[in-house]
Formats: sequence, structure tokens, C-alpha cells
Amino acid sequence: MLLETYHNQFKRCLKMGLFLVLALFLFFTSSFFAAAADTPGCAASKDATYDQAFPDDDFIFENTVKNGGRVALNTGAARIDPNRIVIPFTQEVFVTFLYEGAGYASDFGFLYYSDAVDTHQLSSDPLLPNRDTFLTWGATTIPVEKRHMIFSGIVDEITISGNDGGDGILNSYYPGDTTAAHLRDTLPLTPRVTFPTSNETALSLYFYTDTNTGIKTCSDKSPYLFITDGDGSVSPKDMRKSIGIIPGGTEIVFFLSANQKYTSNTAANVFFTKTIWNPDVYGATGGTNNFVKKYHLDTKNLNEGTWSLENGWLAQKALDRLNSYFGIIFKTGDLVELPIIRGQKFSHVIIGAPPNDPNQWILGFDDQNSVNIPSSDTDHNDMVFRIERKTGGKAELKSTKSIDVGANDYYTSVTIEVIDDIGINCAGKSSIKYFVSLDNGVDEDGDGTWDHCVTLADELGDWDKVKENNQFGAAVTNWKFGSPPVTYRLRTIDFAALGMLGRQLRWKAELNSTNENCAPTIIYTKFEGTVATHGFISRASPSVQTNVLYSGSYETNGINLPCWTDKTLLHGHLIATRLYDPANPTLTPQTPIPVPGWGVTCNVP
Repeated sequence: MLLETYHNQFKRCLKMGLFLVLALFLFFTSSFFAAAADTPGCAASKDATYDQAFPDDDFIFENTVKNGGRVALNTGAARIDPNRIVIPFTQEVFVTFLYEGAGYASDFGFLYYSDAVDTHQLSSDPLLPNRDTFLTWGATTIPVEKRHMIFSGIVDEITISGNDGGDGILNSYYPGDTTAAHLRDTLPLTPRVTFPTSNETALSLYFYTDTNTGIKTCSDKSPYLFITDGDGSVSPKDMRKSIGIIPGGTEIVFFLSANQKYTSNTAANVFFTKTIWNPDVYGATGGTNNFVKKYHLDTKNLNEGTWSLENGWLAQKALDRLNSYFGIIFKTGDLVELPIIRGQKFSHVIIGAPPNDPNQWILGFDDQNSVNIPSSDTDHNDMVFRIERKTGGKAELKSTKSIDVGANDYYTSVTIEVIDDIGINCAGKSSIKYFVSLDNGVDEDGDGTWDHCVTLADELGDWDKVKENNQFGAAVTNWKFGSPPVTYRLRTIDFAALGMLGRQLRWKAELNSTNENCAPTIIYTKFEGTVATHGFISRASPSVQTNVLYSGSYETNGINLPCWTDKTLLHGHLIATRLYDPANPTLTPQTPIPVPGWGVTCNVP
């Protein structure tokens, strides 16, 4: 155990009382400066090194790739898979309505993957993977309360009977259209609330507050309120909602309930970002038996409503809207290819991610069942939404691979060393955060974050040392991520001083980027922990006063001992033992009889 740790712990012992001060003075002086290896109460240190070796069996990887033994964030178009939209780390997710190129009034929302599948074990062997079966869309399989509606009855048309793509602002009769069958109820239910298309203040107040619970619900009956940008006018930027803070590792599946309410149980008209859940197979008249449909993201759709093997994607007004309001510019050559085999499931969604900002995804839905409507144009621009979430990934040591010490031992401090590469010209565009836990990453509230851990980020104050390239490089001053790109950093975390003790060391790293050309990479990590254990420290001789023998000891904690609720406190004992009875002294030596004194010994189980 380090001398510094002893000192910090000794200061906390003072509140144990004068008896402890006396005991330490009489009996502890000679042992205070003993070497850690010879000190009772200290256990052997524990270390683990990951030097360009991050075994798949030891780690959970999310949206990362391993390259030459290094762990790098998976950036670029290859990382985008609508079939598996996993939030890499806990964060707030936003959805914006962008464009409607359909004649339907549809509802848009999402499911939590875990709410929509039934997990079956393939065999009794726990090492074999599970098989997740879609519960199907129905009242008893996926009840309404599990369907998280974001927008209801989406219509954006300048002319009521047309299909002109509107102006990016939902119509005044939202939710629904002027057809009675498509109108949606609003809150409060009477009178029907008119959607504020030009008054930003009214849009910010477009909700209903329950007088009993105080819960606010959007007047379109969605739990998610519109978020205005505060510029004084209603614009496409105000068609934005937050769907809340989503725990890291959560998989979500977006759905479009086409031309019907999300509460409808007609499964034939509900389409998902997960292809296998879609209700139809490809049955449109367009195309051969096996083909690849191509969508040029930077080019306007030249044949709206007509099936094309290769075409632009959105209307020109939608492309202009993306640029002027959201700064999204698709470049020449930005292309999405959709393989289709007749008679098989196919994706009703394509995703475009702007190379200048991978934190934004553009989801385009095709809203027609191609078996029921063979004339479907399969253009994937019937409903288009913008999804905002931070592009990131993680490398996390599995809970079964935590770096454990003995059952009654505990870490008092941990030194972490890392070498990572942020990328050339990537300062301010990418980062890596490291998290260290001593309780195996306990997440009591289930929000995807560790409840008791230390976070080391991109601030110079988070690290004790920063050097260029490796531990032998030149010291770096005024350091920020990306300058220089490759750095060695070291930090010793005094967990005892923080009041955080545990015996199961676990770590993870979250990698983030705002540019597909900047892929932060972990090269090397090392963890070395100083370990304490239960023990008694007493190296001075006992003292005899008349018929009483006084002895003192200093007791270190045991992490699993039940008699101490505060594991950060150290304990001392001053024991008085009667050598003989003064009322009946004899020459025969007396058996020592312990006399109740101060301190309670916490015996090891």
C-alpha cells in the first residue's frame, strides 16, 4: 500500500476518538513507515495490460473495428445499418420531420427491440446464441403502450389534393388531413387544437398538462413535445422532438404505420427499419427477379411516382431544405444501393448519412405494401425523417472478465496508462473517454451508465502525465485531444480518498467522432491497482500498568465484513487485559482475562 494512501486513510481515522490516537501513538509508530510489501493489511498489487490485444472473449465491442490489434471507431457509411440501430452510449436522441412525398396520413414512432421479441435459447448450452422471434404487430403481442408514437397523421402539402412535398412544416390540420377518416384526436380532446404553423410561441406551448400528475403530453397525443429553436418564427427546424435519454447499448426500431393510426393492429401497413419484421415480400411489377436499386443522394428524383432502377432520391425542395436549415449537403457520388430479390423480404427504409456530419441520419421510408400494391414505385421518400444521435462506439471489459482481487481484499488506488490515436487534423472532431469502476460496473437504475466510477476525458486536469507517442516521448503541455494525435497518458486514481472501494476492477472506453475521416483508436491500456485487505497492525510492545496489560492495534477493513457499514473508515483497538485479581493475588500466574475495552473486532468470516 502506498504511503500516501495510508496518510489519507489515517486522517479519516481521527474521528474514531482519542483512544485511537493513543493507540497509534503507542503502538503504530514503528509500522507506519514500513514497506508496503511487509505491511499487514496490504495485499499484493493487481495489474492487467492490453497491448494491442483486445480479445473478443474479454470485451463487448459496439460500433468498433479491430485493426492490427487496435480498437477503432467504425466511421463512414459502412457503419450504417438500419437493421440494427443501437445507441452506443447513453445520450439524448432527437427526431425531426423533414419531408412527405406520399398521399397518406401516417404515424411514425419506435419500439424498443426488447419489447418486440421473444427470446428463445437454442439449446441448454449457455454459450450458444439466443434466437429472438418477432412478436408480430398485434394488440396482445405488442400492446399500444409499447408503441412509442412520435408524429401522428403526418401531412405536409401546400395543396390539399396534391403530393408536392410541402414546405417542411406540418399542416395546420395536423395530426391528420382533411379527410375525416384520417383526422387524429388532439389534447385536450375538445375543441380540436389547430397546429400552429406560424406562431413559434404557440408551438412551444402545443401540449396538454395533466392536472393530477403534472405530466405534459404533446397535443398530437405523443409523449414527445416539439422543440423550437427560439428564433421567433416557425421553420422546418422546429419540427423537432426529443425521444428522451436512451441508455447505452439499447436497440431501437423505428416504424411507420402507413395511412392508419399507430394504434391500429393491421400489420400489413406497418413497416420497420428492421427488414425481417416487414409484412411483405417484394412483389412490385418493377425490376427483375434479382436486382440492385440505386439512389443518388445528391440528385433530385426525376420521376416521382414512377418506378426506376436508378434515380435521385428526394425532391429538389427537400435537398434545398436539408442544406439551408440543417447544413446537410450530399456530395456527388453519395449513393445507396438496395439489393432486392423478388419474393423475399426487402428493406422499406434507406439511410443517408452526410459525410460532413455522421451524427445525423436521414431515414427515408417507402410506405406501400408491394404485394397488395404491385404498382408501388419503391422510391423510399414517402416519409423522411432526420435522426440526431452522436456517432460513437465502445470497448467494454465484460463483467465476467473483471480484474478481481481476493474475497476480502479491495482496491485503494488504480493507475491507468493509455496510448491512443485521435487522428491527424482531428482536434475537436473526435475523442475517447475512459471509465474505471471497482464494483464491476454496477448500474442500479438501468440507465446504461455505471453508478460508481471515475471518468477520464479530454481535459488536461484528468491526467497526471501526458507525453507524445509513448511513455518515453516528450512531455505535452496545454494538451487537448488531437494535438498531438498520438499520446501516452497516465493517471493514478485514489479511490480510497474518494470513498469508493471495491474488489472487481472493470473498465470501458467510449469513442466519439463528428467526422467520418476521424476514427479515434485505442492502442494500449494498462491498469495497476494497489490492494488492501483485512488485518491488524501492532508492532510496538504492550505496556503493563499495575495489574493491567494494555495493547493496541490498527485494523484495516475487509470489503465483505458485515459489521462495518462505512467501508472507507479504518478502525483502532485499545485492549486492556487483567493479569491478576488484586483482591486475591497469588504467586501463581493468572490466566489473562480480557476486560471489555474500546473497539469491536470484525472477525473474518
